[in-house]
Amino acid sequence: MEPISRVSILAFGLVLLLGIANAYTTNIHAPAVYLNQDTGTLTHVYLNITRGNGTISITGPASVGNSTIGSAQTAVRYATSYLNVNEKLYNFNYYISDPQASTTDVSGPSAGLAFTLLAISGLEHKQLLGNFTVTGTISPNGTVGQIGGIYDKIWAASTNGMTFAMVPYAQNGSFENELYYISQQTFGLPIVEVANASQALGYALGNKTPIPLTYNLTVDYHTSGLPYANIACGTCNMSAFESLKNFTLNSTENQIADMGSSYGNAAMQMQRQMLQYESIGAKGYLYSASDLSFLEYINAFTFSNSEHITKASAQAVVQNVSDYCSAIVSPRLTNLNYEYVLGGELRQSWGQIYASEANQSVNSSQTSDELVSSMYLAGSANAWCGAAAQMYGIAANQGGTPVSYGPSVSGNASELINSISRYGTGNLYVESAISSYKAGNYGAAIYDAAYANAFSGDVSVVGNLTSQNSLFQNLSGYNDGIWPTEFALQSKFYLYEAEMNSNNASLSQSYAYQAYTTGILAQYLDRYNGMISGSFVNSTAIQAQTTPINSTIMDRLDRIQGDVYGIYAMLLIILAVLILLIVMLTAIVLTFRRGAQIHEAKRGRTNGNRR
Repeated sequence: MEPISRVSILAFGLVLLLGIANAYTTNIHAPAVYLNQDTGTLTHVYLNITRGNGTISITGPASVGNSTIGSAQTAVRYATSYLNVNEKLYNFNYYISDPQASTTDVSGPSAGLAFTLLAISGLEHKQLLGNFTVTGTISPNGTVGQIGGIYDKIWAASTNGMTFAMVPYAQNGSFENELYYISQQTFGLPIVEVANASQALGYALGNKTPIPLTYNLTVDYHTSGLPYANIACGTCNMSAFESLKNFTLNSTENQIADMGSSYGNAAMQMQRQMLQYESIGAKGYLYSASDLSFLEYINAFTFSNSEHITKASAQAVVQNVSDYCSAIVSPRLTNLNYEYVLGGELRQSWGQIYASEANQSVNSSQTSDELVSSMYLAGSANAWCGAAAQMYGIAANQGGTPVSYGPSVSGNASELINSISRYGTGNLYVESAISSYKAGNYGAAIYDAAYANAFSGDVSVVGNLTSQNSLFQNLSGYNDGIWPTEFALQSKFYLYEAEMNSNNASLSQSYAYQAYTTGILAQYLDRYNGMISGSFVNSTAIQAQTTPINSTIMDRLDRIQGDVYGIYAMLLIILAVLILLIVMLTAIVLTFRRGAQIHEAKRGRTNGNRR
């Protein structure tokens, strides 16, 4: 237990001198953030409780915001209700001590939990432990709410000798939960999640032993009983898509290997997950394996780039990702590669949108939390653009006849964009569709519409999400191309997981929902592939050829072109010689004619003299 500070002793002494009965002073450490400085501070908050009339006040800072005053009022009301005492019999004076208190404006409700613990301990005349810090809002029923600036607050607590920090409970797998884990591992300070004030009080009084946060990434899929993929696609090049799956898994495994030693436990969990994804892929659910691996990649990227993050380091990462996304170029569209071209254009567009958001997050950041958020966005962008580059590489080797979009595709894309505009311009797929349409990538815009309708549409009236659902019964028919086939298989994968988790209603419903949305996506892509490929117009542009045979033709054309240039040069020389000869002959003829005219004139003059 930490001794009462000099300020506390003076305040307590003053109370005694004034002869006010039942006065008590207690204190707690509460972290705060200096906005726009990417740094935190550890304040010392005192509460002096005296007999009074229910007055609640906050002193110390240059000014105190209404939200902070409101959180103190909520804290006192909850504390008095929790202890069943009359709030109106006491006065509560909070004093906030901070290195820059006299010049600092304090605002925000994040000290609500600290205010509550002080009120309870003060009314009970119990001192809190002095080796911890706490942050979180407080609600009238004692529930602890989310706060911002956790990364900077944990840094401040760590550098000021705290042994643990209490933070609001965050759902496992959420970005907030990941942010807690990054902060804990970066600064080596155990973080304890609390859901309510009563739970927090146990740790604050030393009645509970704080246990560091564990970040759980493990999801167990039923891979051993998963049936093999059974949707046939006669036009699909499965070996090409297999290479895409392998690329995604390898990229993720490499990113996991780059995670620092602080994240050893998380890396082990990720590696175990990767073994499951490999099993899923081995059963023929290629996109499902890739998609799950993709999510691990983003987490690994965020961990790798968020330790001791600064604005400069975040800006450098975001810039590199932005440059990469802008550098990749789509190959020419053919009748055989169009699905990979469109898939690549789609993901490059998404990557550029995420990279732009990451850049905005970095440049407008007020706390390091937003810098970590920018790393998550940059990781998403990097993963999307990496997938796009791989798809472009596959497309370049597919061969086929170069094609262009027919007139109908532009109109179809325009109509679909109008139909999905109801989802809002802030929707990823709507934004991407508009961007692709402006760039003339009409097929990608149409694909975006499929994603928007599948993942943004209203599914509140889906109905029976079981194998009896008509959508699920028709999945095998969505096989016009690799994308509808793979998403139909992904729908089957999630439907299988929903049935295998039937004893867990919430989890089963979640899987069923994913099965439904991916099934809807397969349905739309199956329809749109026919719309797109049916409009193709052949193009004979030589430079569009990409197969080895076409390369040979190009070499021959280059040699022929060189021969033509040689013949053309020879003809120019011959023509120049002919022109020179004509000029010379013309000059000679003119000279002879001039001489004859002079001779004739002389003869005329001689004859005249004779007359």
